[in-house]
Amino acid sequence: MWIVLMAESYDRLKKRAQNRRSDAEEAAKYIFDIPEDMLSDLSDDDDDNDPDFLSPEDLDDVDANTEPSDDYSVETPPSSHQQQPEPTASTGKSKKKLKVQEKFGWRKVEIKKVDLSWKGEPRQVPGILETPLKYFQKFFDDELLELIVEQSNLFALQTEGCNLCLTVEELKVFMSIILLLGVIKVPYYRMHWEAATRYPKISDKMGRQRFAKIKRFLHFNDNSKAKKSGEQGFDKLYKIRPVLGHIRSKFLEVTPEENHSIDEQMILSRGEAA
Repeated sequence: MWIVLMAESYDRLKKRAQNRRSDAEEAAKYIFDIPEDMLSDLSDDDDDNDPDFLSPEDLDDVDANTEPSDDYSVETPPSSHQQQPEPTASTGKSKKKLKVQEKFGWRKVEIKKVDLSWKGEPRQVPGILETPLKYFQKFFDDELLELIVEQSNLFALQTEGCNLCLTVEELKVFMSIILLLGVIKVPYYRMHWEAATRYPKISDKMGRQRFAKIKRFLHFNDNSKAKKSGEQGFDKLYKIRPVLGHIRSKFLEVTPEENHSIDEQMILSRGEAA
């Protein structure tokens, strides 16, 4: 309640001060109700005799006539075009670089019109749709499977000195099991061969130990010919480069169509945008 009364008193005093100046005695008496014998300490006589006292009129004159001193300098914010030093934070003997957040600004640019009309030949819908297996075999054909068989047998011989004896037909069974494992999920893949959780469509096609052995030696390129990091011709994707090159060539053979269906990203990546 007391704060509300003080606020109302302050508002009334402010309105009165706009019309005429109120001296210290009247203001103190109006707000705090100070006795008459204590108002002598608030007299303006002491201020008039004080050489360091400046009235509001004197302060306005000082601000208008005062020039900036050389004792201080005004710092201006750096321009966006100026190169700012990259800050570093030292921790003991090592220095760790801190990330500097870049600032971007909007600008008006005319948007170029792009012609999106279809210029290819019209494609007729086939009367008979092929099975998913046929579509899969267009990309993973026998040529690619023979390459995988050759490199897997070579890798087993280079590492363990054993003959894997992998064939194209056995590789097809192995790949079908891999696809089924992605659909029928269990805590670990060996459960498909266990007695309590046995899945005949997998366990009857290939034994568990044979599946694990092929999975161990599955390879796509010769490691002995790989370039090391820093050497000329080094390729980070060397181990899977034959598979990527073959599938890409098959993709380029597909005739472009006007309408496409784009699925979500299925391969894990570290990019910021999917």
